[in-house]
Amino acid sequence: MMVNSGTFIDPKTGAEIKDKERMVFNYRTLNDNTHKDQYSLSGINTILKKIGNSQIYSKFDLKSGFHQVAIDPESIEWTAFVVPNGLYEWLVMPFGLKNAPAIFQRKMDDCFRGTENFITVYIDDILVFSENEEQHARHLEAMLSICEKWELVLSPTKMKIAV
Repeated sequence: MMVNSGTFIDPKTGAEIKDKERMVFNYRTLNDNTHKDQYSLSGINTILKKIGNSQIYSKFDLKSGFHQVAIDPESIEWTAFVVPNGLYEWLVMPFGLKNAPAIFQRKMDDCFRGTENFITVYIDDILVFSENEEQHARHLEAMLSICEKWELVLSPTKMKIAV
């Protein structure tokens, strides 16, 4: 986030989640005035068909996935919010923006293009699927290489390897 003088401010509310205070933003007015990004996300049936008869699976989750996507500089001012100590704007994609899921899915699809035969991505969840252990090791190497190339940070507590 950066301090600035944004031109659009939507109300901020507070919510307590898991004994931890978090800021929650209401972008309803902004979302109501935003054109819908029509990029589609895969449905569960498409994903199930894709993984087919695979025998080994590994699941990964990106750590704060949306926050790994920089906001277009021209859009930053639209994310402005006020807190008691000042006015701030998001430099990364916050939760609550209408097109955040579509933008994020497009980024992930671009990052993992060419791996559709052994990796499926649904927003910030990555599933690696293979027919055997040897193949799975190669697929995991490819997935980790892509994450390194695109500087995608995985959540270490949400990994399930070779199940």
